[in-house]
Amino acid sequence: MSQCIRVTATLFFCGMCCLGAQASFITYVTTAGSMTGGGDVDASVTFTTGTGTIMVTLNNLEPNPADEAELLSDLFFTVGNGTT
Repeated sequence: MSQCIRVTATLFFCGMCCLGAQASFITYVTTAGSMTGGGDVDASVTFTTGTGTIMVTLNNLEPNPADEAELLSDLFFTVGNGTT
């Protein structure tokens, strides 16, 4: 019985710690039929924000790029204080 209480207390404590660490997820995906000089483009970016952090995940969804123009090369974004 005491092990059950210990597990419950541990889960409660972990849950309380997670309340202060909230994150936001924003994902953008290129629209269907997007093109560049080299051909089709298919990519996504996910921004994960936390307290004082931004994690950026880029995904090239083009299955067989035929030209270097179809590859991911750069990303520009602005945060709330105007920094790029």
